[in-house]
Amino acid sequence: MPLLRLAFVCGLSDKKLSQKLAPLQAMPEVITIDVYRRHPFYGKKIRWVQMPHFWSHLAPAGDFWRFFSLIKNARCYHAIIGCHQRFHGVYAAVAGLLGSRPVVQLTITDPAWIEKNPLCRWVLRKAQAIGFRGHTTL
Repeated sequence: MPLLRLAFVCGLSDKKLSQKLAPLQAMPEVITIDVYRRHPFYGKKIRWVQMPHFWSHLAPAGDFWRFFSLIKNARCYHAIIGCHQRFHGVYAAVAGLLGSRPVVQLTITDPAWIEKNPLCRWVLRKAQAIGFRGHTTL
């Protein structure tokens, strides 16, 4: 059984992030989950990819740092997971494309909104797997 290293790109609250990561943490095949987000988050098998202090004071600069750090590290992962199509999903899709890695997109928005947004549609079309949530996706 292969051991998996995953990248998880998000901007969720701690509570929502822990809910999303719990199934991955429980999988014996997953050895590390590198979390790309602004705020620290730690747990079993989780490593927060910390940005340099200078970058953390300016939100746009910090987002660029996260994006380029993910692209630089993309080949280190077996898969890249993006949570939300705008920004985080785009980061995951581009990193997966440039790093030749499979991408899983977790959608947390209304499918009608995604359908109206060409960038979000592109992100989902590039994904190898998509996870939808909620009653509106039935």
